[in-house]
Amino acid sequence: MGAFTAVLLFVSVLLHELGHSVAAKRYGIAVPRITLFVFGGVSEIATEPRSPRAEFWIATSGPIVSFALALIFWELQPFLAHAEPLLASAKYLAILNFVLGVFNLVPGFPLDGRRIFRSIPWGLTGNFRHSSTIATFTGLASGFRLIFAGVWLALSGNLFNGL
Repeated sequence: MGAFTAVLLFVSVLLHELGHSVAAKRYGIAVPRITLFVFGGVSEIATEPRSPRAEFWIATSGPIVSFALALIFWELQPFLAHAEPLLASAKYLAILNFVLGVFNLVPGFPLDGRRIFRSIPWGLTGNFRHSSTIATFTGLASGFRLIFAGVWLALSGNLFNGL
């Protein structure tokens, strides 16, 4: 069941990246390849989006897929109540897809949240370069907050979670 769940998690990450790819193609941007890693993946789009709207929807589509998968696995649980290994797998996948969606909303590079956040000032000001600068500094702040939280956890006795 562990291997089955791991394969489904890998498929979930692939579907997340396919969400980005479908949205990019909808806006006329080629996607030469999707690369999957142990802890995630990346849809390599050929060019930057030409509008803040395209940037927003391309970046948002991955987390939307992850949240939809979390909901599907959550809703499958009553049907799997008499098959405990499958029920455990569905619970685990619901939680992991939800966490994947939320984590990707953090506004730091290379996560989707950075591109989502960058699209907002770009849409308000019309200045792509300025919005990229804002998103970069917001990403740095997010990174330092995560480092601080990890150090805090480690020093307060929760070494494993802090690391």
